[in-house]
Amino acid sequence: MPGENGDLTTDLPTDQYDAALIDVASGVDLLAGEGANRSGTAADDIIAATTDVLIFGAMNLTISNAGDTKKGRVYILMQAS
Repeated sequence: MPGENGDLTTDLPTDQYDAALIDVASGVDLLAGEGANRSGTAADDIIAATTDVLIFGAMNLTISNAGDTKKGRVYILMQAS
């Protein structure tokens, strides 16, 4: 969600920023590249393609190209199949 608490008037990330959720053990991006080029003003969902990666342990969330003083909120929901 861009901006501080969804506030679209301040601290918006730079448009076309990138997000990745990396499984530390395997190095696989659990978003499967779907976090690239996100909108700086619109909140949106990323539904990654199913992967064959067993997730067990640490993950790293990385945000890049958003600007160094920008703010936003990330919600991560995972479902076992």
